[in-house]
Amino acid sequence: FHPHDLDHDGEAHFGKLIAKESAVTELTAARLMGNYILFSDAYIPVQSGAAFYKAIQSDGGKGVFYSLGSDVHCLFYKP
Repeated sequence: FHPHDLDHDGEAHFGKLIAKESAVTELTAARLMGNYILFSDAYIPVQSGAAFYKAIQSDGGKGVFYSLGSDVHCLFYKP
């Protein structure tokens, strides 16, 4: 699906196409980073206040919280 006049409209068309693909790639990467929850068998994922409270209740607050960095919006609690 190319524009009819590639000499005048081609650069804008492909610029928009690259921007759209970049946004989709960033969204996909963000979802994958947020889904580290899938790999946390021994840990309790915490993404909300309710999950925080439930994690602490699991062992009376004796466990430890871990973070995978500022780009992953989830804490992990190891009881």
